[in-house]
Amino acid sequence: MSLQRRIFLMVVGLLLVVLLPTIAIFTLNTRNALFQQAKANGQLIAELLASSTGFIESIPVQAEAFISDQMVVQARIAAHLVAIAEAAGLSPDEINAHLRDIVNTTVLDEFWITDENGYAYLRSDPSIEFTFNPDPEIQPQAYIFWQLLSGAVDQVIQEAQVREVDDQTFKYVGVAGIDKPRIVQVGYNIGVLDILIDQVGLPNLVQRLINERSVSAIWIVDNNLNLLASDGISSPDIDINFDPSDRETVQQVLQTGESLQYTQDGFLHVVTPVINNEQIIGAVLVYVSLEGVQNAIQQALIFAVLLSLIAVGTGAIASQLLSRWISQPILHLSQAAEAIANGEWDYDIPLTRNDEVGTLARTFSAMSARIRDLINQFEERVADRTRDLQMATASSAQLVSELQLAYTVGRKITETYNMPDYQQRIMSVIAQSFDLYTVLLFEPDKDHKRLILRAAADRQGVSIMPEIFPEIDLDANSTVALAARMRETVAVNDVTKSNVYMPIDALPATSAEIAIPLVIGGELIGVLDLQSENVNVFDNNMLRFMENIAALVTLSIKNAHLKQHVSNAQAEIEVIRKNQAQFISQLSRDVRLPLYDLLDTTEIVADGFMGEITPEQAKSLHQVVDKGDELLSNLNEALGISRIVVDGLPLYVENINLRHSLEPIIAITRDLVKNRPIEIVVDMPESLPELYGDDRRIRQIFLGLLSNAAKFTEQGHITIQIEQQADKIHAVIQDTGRGISQEEQQQLFSMALVSQQEVKGASRALRLPLTRKFIEAHGGKIWLESTPGVGTTCHVTLLVATP
Repeated sequence: MSLQRRIFLMVVGLLLVVLLPTIAIFTLNTRNALFQQAKANGQLIAELLASSTGFIESIPVQAEAFISDQMVVQARIAAHLVAIAEAAGLSPDEINAHLRDIVNTTVLDEFWITDENGYAYLRSDPSIEFTFNPDPEIQPQAYIFWQLLSGAVDQVIQEAQVREVDDQTFKYVGVAGIDKPRIVQVGYNIGVLDILIDQVGLPNLVQRLINERSVSAIWIVDNNLNLLASDGISSPDIDINFDPSDRETVQQVLQTGESLQYTQDGFLHVVTPVINNEQIIGAVLVYVSLEGVQNAIQQALIFAVLLSLIAVGTGAIASQLLSRWISQPILHLSQAAEAIANGEWDYDIPLTRNDEVGTLARTFSAMSARIRDLINQFEERVADRTRDLQMATASSAQLVSELQLAYTVGRKITETYNMPDYQQRIMSVIAQSFDLYTVLLFEPDKDHKRLILRAAADRQGVSIMPEIFPEIDLDANSTVALAARMRETVAVNDVTKSNVYMPIDALPATSAEIAIPLVIGGELIGVLDLQSENVNVFDNNMLRFMENIAALVTLSIKNAHLKQHVSNAQAEIEVIRKNQAQFISQLSRDVRLPLYDLLDTTEIVADGFMGEITPEQAKSLHQVVDKGDELLSNLNEALGISRIVVDGLPLYVENINLRHSLEPIIAITRDLVKNRPIEIVVDMPESLPELYGDDRRIRQIFLGLLSNAAKFTEQGHITIQIEQQADKIHAVIQDTGRGISQEEQQQLFSMALVSQQEVKGASRALRLPLTRKFIEAHGGKIWLESTPGVGTTCHVTLLVATP
């Protein structure tokens, strides 16, 4: 072999020894660098998606939470507003009008306020009748608000959902009533959240990344491996079909919270956890294709071999240039991804290339600008909503303040009607509450020709009656007289420009005046005159407010008049009642004394002391005596009733042995029936507990009952049965007399007196009002059972004396 060949072979060998390791080392280094860059890019994309996922998913949640808080405030305000309005006496129509005005002028879309039964009698849409129901099958969406009526919760916040009736996305919030069980619900159309989700949601971001050649697939899952977004499609009902290695890797990342990478089947798999508020809520799986990396490695190898054949130096320089040409764009993209992940949405990627890397750079820039614009729009909308809510809150606060003032004044007015100087007190309350120069109250005289001043007060609530003229002609040219004639409010906001204002020397500072007629049931009962030192103070709101106050004054004055009428009528009735009782008592005394003399004389004649008489004459005279005794008994009863009416029923109470008290009464009864075939049966234990009462009245009770039984029983028996029942003594008096009809039983215990003609047609000669009064005065009861032609059973209960 020649030296030239050996040198050639040596050079060739040297070149081969130098080039082969160089090519191998260069190829290996290039491969590692490209893989590292691909991994870094995949990791940055995954981290960007993970960061964006937590941020994007939190936007609708935070927005809905913010809206929920504002709606709770609205519902609370509505609950207080309704409670105050109803306490102030506003009707449902008036309350509805105020609430609908709020709906029409604010962002609030609906309100539904119920009574204790769930019926929405206050609602934004009067055409819809709605009643809440606790059954979820009847009301799948609204049933949860029933808990507010039962008191289980004091507020319910329902997630935004599509309504069944019109497929609109609505959010409802309800709170419990303040003054009584009720549901106070407000509704808001938040379809804007759907638009926000569509524009900045995960599907849109995933679709943009999928359009790039380097990213082949993206999956975003939650902790339960439920799919949140994939290939631009979002559906919670689709399950992920991972390879076993993918599933194990995702589960490992969810458990450890650390990112993992691995290559499989020509793809780089990057798995990164999604962290929100330091909580792992899911994971992002990115498939980065390695086809471009492998092609780049092959091209670099061929290019290196060709250049090495020309010159090692040229190859080295070319390799260096190639390395820089490949790695520099990837470095810029990595920096851009890191800046966007840190929230620098205005970061500018310094690349103008038209290849895939340039397209990826432009996509990153467009995505960053779009997210920045959406965030700015969202912040503007939140600011607008906040401003609207603040305006609505301020308006509601003003209305609540007016209602509170009306309630306070109304309560003070209604509390004064039963006071002696209620009119002056009412004027003082109004003058002090509204800081008025003076407040006057006029009432018409009985002929309705003049208006008489009844009360007057200045802003300190001090009476100024002595300083004001006492009356005004109804035909006079004055604000007060005109309001009385027209039965309408007359307002003068500048007295210097009015031809109906009547100056009052004692009130020189009056600049504005309103006169409000006090009318109820078509009757004019007075005129309320309000005066101020300032012009144009009585605007429409003030007029309406003062007319409501005047209505309360009207009711208070009318109630005072009615109370006085009732008091006078009661006094007159009491005088009549006592006069009637005294008349009956006097009449009984005037008749009873002559009757005693007549009966004594008749009985002497009947017994033959005045001379011998025939048996028929004796019989007739004894009948006269019997009827006289009956008449005398009726007079005694009338006299007893009149004494009770006039003097009441005094009792001289002591412990009473009932058996000892009844023995003489039973003996008298036996004597009354000794000439008739009547058996007296007594069923009474040897020992009975003592009663606590008036012994004389107790004897009168049983004497009256037994004498009636003896008088109206011709034959048969009279049974007296006494027994103890717990803390009572139960007495039963049964006879076989004529009996009493149902109509007569209803009148038997009446306090009214009956004539002798009524007695003849009745089963009882005496009614028993005194007997019942005596029994009830001892805490007992009396009732009877009777059948005409069979007999009567009378029941009496009396309380046993306590030890």
